[in-house]
Amino acid sequence: MWMRPTLIFVLALLITSCNEYQESTISETTLKKLNRFVNSARTENASWTSSPEEIARTLFPQVSSEGNRKYTISSEGVSVASQKITVSEEGAIDDEVSGERHIITFKQEGGQWKIVDYHYVAKRRD
Repeated sequence: MWMRPTLIFVLALLITSCNEYQESTISETTLKKLNRFVNSARTENASWTSSPEEIARTLFPQVSSEGNRKYTISSEGVSVASQKITVSEEGAIDDEVSGERHIITFKQEGGQWKIVDYHYVAKRRD
């Protein structure tokens, strides 16, 4: 008898999660790898490392321009030394994902932008 409420809960969870954005946990290791990549490019004087928007665009480029896809980058100034950048791509990306967002928070330290927080959110297809 206890299985019926559990089954109903699981089914309701699956139904409500379809076509909704679901956040994935990003490890501290991933955050460090992203910063190492940016720092490595910075030592080679890559121009894209001087702007949070360009860093985000380089780390998360448009997957494809085929079909009905929309790629946007939006910026939210948290403070003079802190920026939140959202990279969004809407439209069928593969068989499972119909949209994704990368939400990256940057902080300026010593005149350079550092990634201090990152969230990946995917919209799953039915």
